[in-house]
Amino acid sequence: MLQSKVRIYLSAFMHLLKPDQKLRGYPGYIWIASPRSSLSLKLVIIHLLSMLTLPFSIFCCALCSSLFVALLYIWPLLGVHYDVLDPKTRDRTDVIKMRSISVICAAILSYTVVLFTTGSPAEALSLIGITGPLKSLYSAAIGLLLTLTLMAGPLYYGGCALRGFTKWQTLRALVIAPITEEFVFRGCCDALLQQTTLSYGYRLLLCGPVFFTLAHVHHFANAIIADPVRGVISACLTMSYTGVFGAFCTALLESTGSLAGPIVSHAVCNYAGLPDFNFNSSTKALAYGIGVFLFIAECVYLFLLHY
Repeated sequence: MLQSKVRIYLSAFMHLLKPDQKLRGYPGYIWIASPRSSLSLKLVIIHLLSMLTLPFSIFCCALCSSLFVALLYIWPLLGVHYDVLDPKTRDRTDVIKMRSISVICAAILSYTVVLFTTGSPAEALSLIGITGPLKSLYSAAIGLLLTLTLMAGPLYYGGCALRGFTKWQTLRALVIAPITEEFVFRGCCDALLQQTTLSYGYRLLLCGPVFFTLAHVHHFANAIIADPVRGVISACLTMSYTGVFGAFCTALLESTGSLAGPIVSHAVCNYAGLPDFNFNSSTKALAYGIGVFLFIAECVYLFLLHY
């Protein structure tokens, strides 16, 4: 990982003044032939970046998040004209198809960033949470159980939030968005932060309330422009929910070691929609309360299991 590479490259750099010495245990392309020997360009770059391991990893996370959002809006620059601020345009089939291409490209680029820091495709995929079928099935089952527990009240009283959706809108909500968003914001961002000395709690904070939440701010641009007060209040409430959900999915990823759980959880939440906290009956309030209590208990168990 990046931390171990830091030690390797720093040690290699200190050996530069020792002539005719091959550094055993270091990457094979490092060879010290004379006092005037120089490191390869790649080694120099990584050595300089390794001096800023944590800031560099955070920068890479911000880069992945920015790419994800920026590529959504690249199509008008390529000559495809539509009102990017109109919330209705995002539900058009042609826009959904274009943005699906955008987020897939963002996922590929984010994987490339992780691959650069690890140097090994197998290690990169493992850190991201791409695992074998059994581990993925276990993670998916845990994610489904936890999310159904949390959403028991909303699902019972509200049902499906996708009524009236077209085929492509449903595909976006249940397949494209969960896979690409969890791959970038959970898998890749957490993989980058795991290679630093950052604690588990701070990783939950950065992968949830920070990067994942800020990447959703663009959804509220039109509402804030139309009505600043209502728009900001709505954005804050939704982003709070999004931040908590992001932290939960990061904990789920690190506890199970697989990205399947967060993806399934994301899909279930999109299916159920945002909870309706208009408790017009004590039964509804009780159902919501029991679901939240059981969810918290299960999350505490997962947290303790992680340690």
